[in-house]
Amino acid sequence: MAPDLLLPSVTPVAETSRRVNERENEMHAETMYMLAKLRQAELLQQAEHERLVRRAGRPKGPSTIDAARFRQRVTRLFGPSWRSSRPAEA
Repeated sequence: MAPDLLLPSVTPVAETSRRVNERENEMHAETMYMLAKLRQAELLQQAEHERLVRRAGRPKGPSTIDAARFRQRVTRLFGPSWRSSRPAEA
């Protein structure tokens, strides 16, 4: 009798190509981790930008000082005898 020959197992071409495609689509765990970190950094930067845009759109308080209201506050805080820096007129 002839010795048994060890033949490599034969797999269909379609199954072999499917396995190759699966291996090509797999990512290394460290690569996936770095991509996730980059995505989180992008999301944080986008959120900060949106916060700045919202803050810029809010109405701000009065940019000029209302002199009459300022005098009223000073009078209320320091009393009516508050001295002026202007010389007294005779």
